Amino acid sequence: MLRSYLKNIGLIFLLSIALTGIGYLLDNDAPYPKLSTSLIEFSIITVFLFVLLSAIYLVYLRVQIGKAKKEEQKTL
Repeated sequence: MLRSYLKNIGLIFLLSIALTGIGYLLDNDAPYPKLSTSLIEFSIITVFLFVLLSAIYLVYLRVQIGKAKKEEQKTL
């Protein structure tokens, strides 16, 4: 069971990186003069998206667990 959670968290991390990359490709702003500034901004945005998507995933899991418990109580 833990493996499936870790797999999903890994997929969420890859999705965060992909969305950040797509955002940078679509961005029309002039690039920063230093590469380090761009990398820091990329990292911050990726972490923010990761936390947001992980929170949504955890809420989804909580709802699924709640539904399963409700179904289990109905059958008893």
